[in-house]
Amino acid sequence: MQKSDIVIVGGVAAGPKTAATLVRRNPDVKVTLFQKDEILSYSSCGLPFFASGDLASFDSLTATPYGVPRNADFFRDSRRFESTTGSEVIKIDREARIVSVKILATGEVFRCGYDKLVIATGASPVNPPFEVSQGELVSSFHTPDDAIRFRKLAEQGKIGKVAIVGGSFVGCELAEAVGSLWGIETVLIEREKQLLPGMLDPEMAALVKRELLNQDIEVLTDCMVESVTLSSDGQPVVSISGSNDIAADYVFLAVGLRPNVELARQSGLDIGASGAIAVNSKMQTSDPNIYAGGDCVESIHQLTGKPLNLCMGSLANRHGRVIAENLAGGDVEFPGVLGTQILKVFDLNVGAVGLTEEEALRAGFPVKTVWGSFTDKPEYMPEVKTMVLKMVYNTENYRILGLQAAGHGDISRRIDVAAVY
Repeated sequence: MQKSDIVIVGGVAAGPKTAATLVRRNPDVKVTLFQKDEILSYSSCGLPFFASGDLASFDSLTATPYGVPRNADFFRDSRRFESTTGSEVIKIDREARIVSVKILATGEVFRCGYDKLVIATGASPVNPPFEVSQGELVSSFHTPDDAIRFRKLAEQGKIGKVAIVGGSFVGCELAEAVGSLWGIETVLIEREKQLLPGMLDPEMAALVKRELLNQDIEVLTDCMVESVTLSSDGQPVVSISGSNDIAADYVFLAVGLRPNVELARQSGLDIGASGAIAVNSKMQTSDPNIYAGGDCVESIHQLTGKPLNLCMGSLANRHGRVIAENLAGGDVEFPGVLGTQILKVFDLNVGAVGLTEEEALRAGFPVKTVWGSFTDKPEYMPEVKTMVLKMVYNTENYRILGLQAAGHGDISRRIDVAAVY
């Protein structure tokens, strides 16, 4: 039986970050990472840029800034930890501190002991609450295979129209990826009355919708999808309640993510109210010998104190650093989240931090808001651009509860400053 000081389950963001940081802190520690898929440490946030053709090769998402592939050889030689792809951890024996690992290519199962275990199993696309016919022209947009499959078809000129179901973060980025470089007719469908629900209030989301419409993206809000089926010739058809069907050459389902907690649940670890793995401020699970981080864990919102599952690559990397520091003997706590998000929709920069007005009211805060239009640089500078900001604040203590931004100027610094307060 193999034995390692630290075993890590998952190799996209939180897992490799934990391993690399830990080995830097303690060069003598033996770390072994198991990754179910064949690709390690890829930048999932960059998938829309590959799908759009902005990136010439998928290798750009799996390489260091110096162009070195982040594969098993790289992690062994440069980061000094072992990683095995195509290997799924199927069981955790918490009492014996042993994991069972299945080699997917052969079906072989072996065991590996550990002193401490890290679970970083990520998240998977939510199953839509409507009928979906299976086929290669209907997919989520979450894995490298999703992006690679679409790009091949686009490069072959086989896609003339795309329907995207879901107008949140991924859906809006996909609309640009599909419609801008490829020039494919694109329709974005959202069941709520606005785009980016949970990130923006309706009036700010209207700016995003306007940008998409200006870029010839058809936007359908307040639309309930009833089914995605295949016609007699195999083409996808999106059926919408009270409206005409939409025939497309490809359909993306971007209706959200769910944390991968099956392994943790089978092992008897506590699952939080959000449906993700419950962890304390040190990222420990209900078993003090097992840590967890990334998209599979539950976070606490710093303003409301309520649990939530927030799937963000930046957050997963922060989790990895906290876990590594504690495994190395430190005493580091993760403070919780504020829900900071930034994205680009064509030429419009969009960002938010904290609570929307609607969320703050639901949380019971006494709330007022203030609006403003600003420039991102002094007005006399040649490249000056504008932005709209909406601030949500507590009327009792004037504490900032949230900031939303949209505009063609640089919004990132405003969101960053607001996050401090």
